[in-house]
Amino acid sequence: MKRGVVRRVPVLALVALALSGLVIAQATPQPPAARSAWGDFEALAAVAGRGEAWYLVNGYTAAPPPAAEPARPPPAPPASAAQEAAAAVQIGATAQLSHTLYFPLVSKGPWYERRAVWVTRYDWTSLDSDTPPMPERIDEIVDNVAGAGFNTIFFQVRAAGDAYYTPGLEPWAARLTGSACKTLGQDPGWDPLARLLEKAHAAGLEVHAYVNVYPAWLGETPLPRPTSPEHLFNWLTYDLYYVYDWRQWDSGGTPMPLNQSYLWASPGVDEVQDHIVAVIVDLVSRYAVDGVHLDLARYAGPDYSYDPFSNDAAGTEKTEA
Repeated sequence: MKRGVVRRVPVLALVALALSGLVIAQATPQPPAARSAWGDFEALAAVAGRGEAWYLVNGYTAAPPPAAEPARPPPAPPASAAQEAAAAVQIGATAQLSHTLYFPLVSKGPWYERRAVWVTRYDWTSLDSDTPPMPERIDEIVDNVAGAGFNTIFFQVRAAGDAYYTPGLEPWAARLTGSACKTLGQDPGWDPLARLLEKAHAAGLEVHAYVNVYPAWLGETPLPRPTSPEHLFNWLTYDLYYVYDWRQWDSGGTPMPLNQSYLWASPGVDEVQDHIVAVIVDLVSRYAVDGVHLDLARYAGPDYSYDPFSNDAAGTEKTEA
């Protein structure tokens, strides 16, 4: 009695348990493939995943093959039972299972341990003080941070539409020279961010510019006079909109009033968004900061904001959260 010859082609199945480091390989009988020794793509994808299957079918192993290496031609159809058996052996020999885990060819950079500290404006300035902050205070901060083993400083450069660096689009912060109602926009005679960058980089520290995003003013007293450059509060209130439309509104339809804390601009106002982006672009184009840290990039609270611009974008019907 003549026996038929059964062709068996091993197919790789990998299950990677990332935390335990276990790799399980399983062979499944398959007919020889026309394009690759690994068999049909869909069959392989069913057991190994579509990402890994693509790499195997296209000739990748632990590393990409040389660019000049030609693709493996498909096996010629066997003319006899003996040739058929020989072809099966040959295919099996070129498709050996191995304990190799195939991942997409993306290399990961080395791990970096970031030990960061916030330095807010409250840490080195005061309000309504007869003694404005001096450059030496910045030097002291850098020495303390480096001595404590940190490697990154998040340095606050914007609080509420003001600047703790040489102005580009917003005025000098009042805390650098005195009272918020009297000295906003007054040049302190030195640049805190430039000083910090010089000292921190010399000490091997990174500096990220720490930016309050949506606060537009602080306190119950409105701006007393124009500044150059003009403050966000003034040009939104008097140049673009009728007093309150740019502010965040509560769920009762009341614009946020001046208060003891922040007055918040609405993310729904295009001019607010454009201005914040422009401020950050100006900042990173003029200072060698190592990153930008965004804070208060949110609404003032769960009841905000139902301002006309946000309602127009999202709809005016109130829904339960």
